[in-house]
Amino acid sequence: MVAFNRKIAVLFTVAICLGVVNILTAGAMWSYVYRGVLDTLSGWRSTGDTTTQPQTNKTEIERYLSERAVHVEAVDCKAVIEGDKEQLEKAYKVEREQAKSIENDTSITLAARTCSSFVQRYGFINDSLTDMEETFPIAFSILTYKDAAQVVFLLRAIYRPQNSYCIHVDKKSRSSFRDAIRAVTDCLPGVFMTSRSIDVRWGAFTVLEPEIVCMQDLWNHSKTWRYFINLTGQEFPLKTNYELVKILKAFNGANDVHGFDPNSAFQGRWRRRLPAPHNLTVYAGGVQVTLSRGFVDFILHNRTAQDFLNWTRRIGHPDESFFNTLNYNPQLRVPGGFKGSLKEKNAQRLIPFLSRRKNWVKTSGVPCPGRKVVRQLCIFSALDIPFLSKQPHLFANKFYQDYSRVALGCLAEDIFNRTRDETLGRRDFNVSYYENIPKIKDKLTF
Repeated sequence: MVAFNRKIAVLFTVAICLGVVNILTAGAMWSYVYRGVLDTLSGWRSTGDTTTQPQTNKTEIERYLSERAVHVEAVDCKAVIEGDKEQLEKAYKVEREQAKSIENDTSITLAARTCSSFVQRYGFINDSLTDMEETFPIAFSILTYKDAAQVVFLLRAIYRPQNSYCIHVDKKSRSSFRDAIRAVTDCLPGVFMTSRSIDVRWGAFTVLEPEIVCMQDLWNHSKTWRYFINLTGQEFPLKTNYELVKILKAFNGANDVHGFDPNSAFQGRWRRRLPAPHNLTVYAGGVQVTLSRGFVDFILHNRTAQDFLNWTRRIGHPDESFFNTLNYNPQLRVPGGFKGSLKEKNAQRLIPFLSRRKNWVKTSGVPCPGRKVVRQLCIFSALDIPFLSKQPHLFANKFYQDYSRVALGCLAEDIFNRTRDETLGRRDFNVSYYENIPKIKDKLTF
């Protein structure tokens, strides 16, 4: 033990000399602190109740996490989250001043040439941290086409070695971006690019196709993940991995899929192609989903699901009907699917959509304080942080790396601080809201 402590002391002394490295810098706005000790302490595991761990373990894991700390240097993120007007104004000003200070794709490729340095520099947590997280792996798809630095920033926030991550790069993307993503995946166990690349065209089947490719690749990659969450490179988590696991455990196999009444205005997308196979009622909704492994199995291997998938090739925006239709046709008895009907008046109360927080400015009734709106969707800025920090959703959409830098930085700092405190037993996450969602509480899913 004395020898071990001496080794840690030497490593820690050397580590101090390594200092602080900036991410997405040029303006040196936020940084990841690292001190050179990567795998020496990574064998430590918390049970989720860290009070039962020896004090030396708590000290070691606290040090391990401190080496990966995220800190926004230019603003007080805690005050921003709390809605302090002075700090919010400062944060928004800094965000505008630093808009173009971004690492390009080539710099990411160069950084990832030496994986150990890359993992150090960007502060990836290469430990599952708690037994609960280790035994409940999650699968993610990430559909992306540009801005490798922003993809790295997203990955850094959600990465754990027990999880699986499938990244699809649009076939039209620049070779410099593809090279950067390939270099990043080579450095992170469990992260890989899709087996084939699709030329994605808005409104067409090619928007849905990469999701199916990633599902199949993730299915082949690991037999242990419990839930699937699809993302894009312009989204960011509102919950830590620890919190995600607790929420998904509370879901108890239920899917989180957005859906509209079939009499909605979206019928024009498929009306001329009716009837759908197997007499399915076609529904519309968002493409963002959180699906049980059983649902993914159904999608990949069930004949009805495959017939419907092929039918969607002929309709408009199939990505916004495929998952939704399968989840809301109760006769299919899809694992985690909804037993009720979206035609019921109180259906939306029974099944609140939590996978993603978006702000559709024309319909949400929520202001877009930064006033940057693209296709009716608010692009989040630092001014949105107090609002986002109070949301029960798993992820938020959408962020631009040259517009949302302080927003991303403060969210990342908060995610890290909560990760640290949850791992060390300083705070817990109350899942009563999720447990009491009617579809969960009243067991309205298969």
